[in-house]
Amino acid sequence: MDFNVGGFGVSLSTDSTGDHTSGTSEDAVAVSYNFGDWTAAAGFAKDANGVGVDAMSASINGSIGDFGVGLGYTDLDTIGNKVTLSGAYSFGDTSVTAFVASTSEDTVGSAGLAAGQDDMSYGIGFTHSLGGAVLAGGVSSNYGATMADLGVRFSF
Repeated sequence: MDFNVGGFGVSLSTDSTGDHTSGTSEDAVAVSYNFGDWTAAAGFAKDANGVGVDAMSASINGSIGDFGVGLGYTDLDTIGNKVTLSGAYSFGDTSVTAFVASTSEDTVGSAGLAAGQDDMSYGIGFTHSLGGAVLAGGVSSNYGATMADLGVRFSF
């Protein structure tokens, strides 16, 4: 169920399907507030993966002229947490985006790290409009692996 008035938003949900073997359901609530070019949001989900792990997140995102910025935090109970800072800049037909994220593991292998291990991820990408097509690419380092992509997206 979603409810929006002015800049405020509230969402409520429940799910008793899926892997809820304990007979419980996944119940969630999220709230947001939009003020001008900025949005702040937070959410909580009980039993988010069907085995008793709760999840919560909070974020703020906005823009200042051609610049965009975002800060997010997610905590998966006994599994781990992540903090992400992102930014973007647009000029003409081109946009450049970047992020840096810090992950902290509490459970072995939940994000490819050992328990108690921390890791930094980062990346940069771009898009450039070619009229009816968009050239896009990026490179990132995630948990020690470097990944890159480059492609063209067409709109019909």
